[in-house]
Amino acid sequence: MQELSFEYPEAFFLLALFILCQIFCRRIAVRRYFPHLHFFSRVHSWMSWQRLLRYLLALLLVTAIASPILIDHRHPDNRNGYDLVLCIDSSGSMGDAGFDTKAGNISKFESVRRIAGAFILGRRNDNVGLVFFGDFAYIASPLTYEKEALVEFLGYQDMTLAGRNTAIGDGLARSLEVLESSHAKTRLIVLLSDGEQNAGSVSVAQMAQAAARNGIRIYTIAVGETADVALMERIAADTGGQAFVAKDARTLESVYEAIDGMEPSELRSRDYAAKHYFYAYPAWGALAVLLLYATLLFRRVRI
Repeated sequence: MQELSFEYPEAFFLLALFILCQIFCRRIAVRRYFPHLHFFSRVHSWMSWQRLLRYLLALLLVTAIASPILIDHRHPDNRNGYDLVLCIDSSGSMGDAGFDTKAGNISKFESVRRIAGAFILGRRNDNVGLVFFGDFAYIASPLTYEKEALVEFLGYQDMTLAGRNTAIGDGLARSLEVLESSHAKTRLIVLLSDGEQNAGSVSVAQMAQAAARNGIRIYTIAVGETADVALMERIAADTGGQAFVAKDARTLESVYEAIDGMEPSELRSRDYAAKHYFYAYPAWGALAVLLLYATLLFRRVRI
């Protein structure tokens, strides 16, 4: 999204002062005797053009001082947040109900989708990717800034697509692949699982070491009663992250809020926005009007 604005909009008060001065600061008329009355129509025409050029010159000068800018909210320079990947368990046990007692008979996976979606929307200035794992892991979405589209896509994910087992190592491997092309200063993985490593060919310990070497922190969330809490704690400790345990949906919401607070999205004001400045155009326009005004005045004096 692009937004046209002004760096110093208060400068337009100068234009108001100029208009007031044109209305109330009148020159004292000096009497002159001029015998050639047929020239009066030409003088009146010149005075009209003179007034128009003065107003146009003032408008262009004040616009240049106000400094028109185009703010590009989609420009990469305007996204000074983090690059993070949500790595979510979609194994068979995530289909168990009862995780969210207030939402009725919905599965644990559905609760996670809803809560993770709210977390994504809160990361206003981050690029976010999605990885799901079961018997194997797959990249559901590369890093993207389009949060609304990502949340909508998250809602379409099928829990059974990756199989019923739990390949945590594969999930971490795919998450690291997503972050390979990232140039962000801060890169994070938020790993959520309700089981233990029982599938896949990738070592969890090796993936944690690879993340640590590349300066990628992993926050882990052990969900429910069947999660391997000890493994999740080791992953977080090895990478400089933090481990959490969520026994129900309310606790999971608090966990995501805690992570959001510990790793706040950095960009919150327009001071970091990618701006394109256009003050030169009205400035050049004002110079052109000034030259035209001077040329016409010079020609009139000669006549």
